[in-house]
Amino acid sequence: FKHSLEKELTVVDEQLRKMMFLKYCNWFNLKDDKIPTTTK
Repeated sequence: FKHSLEKELTVVDEQLRKMMFLKYCNWFNLKDDKIPTTTK
């Protein structure tokens, strides 16, 4: 039981990291005018 719980927590942690990374990337893209992502 403990092992499966740790596995679940690891998956959640990875998802959280991905979300934070994406948020950071979006924020960076919004702040940086040199990378036009919306104009294409």
